[in-house]
Amino acid sequence: LFLLPPLNALNGLDHLLPMTTPALRLAPLELRLHGARAAAGEDWVALAAQLGGGLGAYTAQMDALVQRGAHWQSAVQIFDRLGEERLKADLIACNTLMKAYSKGGAAGAARKLLKQMRSWIIAPDVTTYAAAMKAADAEELFQDLREDGLQPDVITYTVLMGAYAKRGRRAKAEAALRDMSRDALQPDVIAYTALLDLYAKLGDLEALRRLLATMAPNVVSFTVLLKALVKLQRLQEAQETLEEMQLKRMANLISYTSLLSAFAKKGQHPMTFVTFTAAIFAQL
Repeated sequence: LFLLPPLNALNGLDHLLPMTTPALRLAPLELRLHGARAAAGEDWVALAAQLGGGLGAYTAQMDALVQRGAHWQSAVQIFDRLGEERLKADLIACNTLMKAYSKGGAAGAARKLLKQMRSWIIAPDVTTYAAAMKAADAEELFQDLREDGLQPDVITYTVLMGAYAKRGRRAKAEAALRDMSRDALQPDVIAYTALLDLYAKLGDLEALRRLLATMAPNVVSFTVLLKALVKLQRLQEAQETLEEMQLKRMANLISYTSLLSAFAKKGQHPMTFVTFTAAIFAQL
């Protein structure tokens, strides 16, 4: 990997830039996403691209913009420079742009990029589809993924489950979880949480507890259960759940404040507030 010096190293050396330009040039494969992020700051990535750093430098610059939450159009502007520099986009560059669309919810742009990739003879992979599914119709794109002969992974299944859960499509979300097992994939906490959240919204504590019983205990799942109990005003069970979380060292500020808020709405005895407020400050 080509290591770049700090940006201020060139202060006062502007007259030497023509001499140093060849040394600063980065071949397309010498500067990729993770290496660039570790080796140089965003300013140096931009400078490397301007000095002819190649595809890798421009890709890294796009990724830096995405990481700091810049508008997706900023990434598009960088991507468009590839054509101006007569550089051919590759899968990594396209996936980086797709990630920008994903974070910005740019559904139309995500679909357009998929079509463009095919016209450029760049085959989308599961990473491409996972990002596109977050921006556009997850169910439709999941089917496109299969039609392209790709095997869904945990991330694509999780995005699909999240989309179903958000729309309240319980049967579809549960079917996706079963399909993961059929494909010999182990659901992660994010996948489980999508379904747990759906059960909580539906007020189906039985289903929520049943799913929890199949999982290793973790702070996320316990917090979902706690919030569901609070929402249903089953405060005694919520308090017992919080006590279990405390024993397992999984209680956090969200846990305490959720229950404290519920007690406040119910007009519980002032000592309840003293006890829980003390517990909250103990977490700080």
